Amino acid sequence: MADLRLGMNEYEFGQLLKQQMIALGADSVEWLPVRFDPAGKSYAQPNYNVPLARGNFTGLI
Repeated sequence: MADLRLGMNEYEFGQLLKQQMIALGADSVEWLPVRFDPAGKSYAQPNYNVPLARGNFTGLI
């Protein structure tokens, strides 16, 4: 979470999380849903270019 920044999109953050998980010893990360959009998208959808904005997560930013 320390690398999460306003304007970073779901896809970018998902890729960063995958890289960190592999660096910590994961053999692979097949699928990692990231959701910034408060509209309630399904976790089955792929990560999009939705940027993190103020108010997406209460108390985070």
